[in-house]
Amino acid sequence: MTMLRAHAYFLKQDRPLVNAQAWLGRILHNICMDLHRERQRFIESPVEEQSEELDERAAVLDECSAEEILLKHERAREVRACIERLKPHLREPLKMRFLDDMAYPEIADALGLTNSNVRKRVQLAYDELRVWLARFHPSRRT
Repeated sequence: MTMLRAHAYFLKQDRPLVNAQAWLGRILHNICMDLHRERQRFIESPVEEQSEELDERAAVLDECSAEEILLKHERAREVRACIERLKPHLREPLKMRFLDDMAYPEIADALGLTNSNVRKRVQLAYDELRVWLARFHPSRRT
């Protein structure tokens, strides 16, 4: 999800990025906060409010054109393909962190690594993904 949002924002950038790692980190932080807030609303809200929220989301999807939906699916496929091309020692921590929503200490325990090693591997995976995704849109540089 982070890479999809980063990709969308990257295409809209007017100026070159000064610190791509910090930029990606901020996007990741914002997504995590959005997910946390959404989960809190979902847990705290009664059933009627949940159905209203689902109706609102359906209305937003109805407003998206078929081209936008296809473009989002294509971008998601690009990101998935890039993730699958990562070496296993980078791919697994990345998937555990962002797809399984595991904390760094949990990943470290599961893989028998140190916390800092897990963080470094996730960072290296990010770097590789950024380079590969830039190849899909070579006119844009980070």
